[in-house]
Amino acid sequence: MPQLTRERPDLTAAAEAACRCLLSLWNGSLPVEPAVLLRALPGVELLEWQQASFLLRESGHDPMALPAAFGGRVSAIKLEGERYGRPVTDIVLLPGLMPTERHFALAHELGHILLKHECESQAADREANCFASQLLLPRAAALLLLPKGRLLPGDLPRLARRFLVEPGLIRQAEREGWQYPRAFSDELTRLFARSCAEGPT
Repeated sequence: MPQLTRERPDLTAAAEAACRCLLSLWNGSLPVEPAVLLRALPGVELLEWQQASFLLRESGHDPMALPAAFGGRVSAIKLEGERYGRPVTDIVLLPGLMPTERHFALAHELGHILLKHECESQAADREANCFASQLLLPRAAALLLLPKGRLLPGDLPRLARRFLVEPGLIRQAEREGWQYPRAFSDELTRLFARSCAEGPT
């Protein structure tokens, strides 16, 4: 009987891709805005649910069936297609998302695009989650805002507002020792130094 092999996520490559994305497409301000980064990519369009519903109905699809087709509990959906004779990737945001959920969903989909994931899998989702975490909570920026390198009382809500992320993402980064690809350390520190020096928001 053949052995089943599990696809293993390459979290290092995902983290490095997030760092490269920040260095090539971002201006160093906080919070990082994944919608801006998505709009900077050629052939990628960000659609709100109402826009997507209209396009889906025009192409003969039922927009209400779409979330269920992607497993039910999703925040954003990536659709590949063609418009005006050109290939296009639509990122469709589902309605009713909190700002932090919207932020993470867009960063996750950006990860799928930049990591060139061609199909959904657990490994691809873990890589996209790692990408989103590193993109939205750049560890170099967090460390600039945490002089002792650890969270002190009051830091968690302040950082969550500053980075527009859920507090759990910050706690996870702290548990992991604020790890990120050190090869990018100096460049990322320079990128975020001014924004972090401007003080809390």
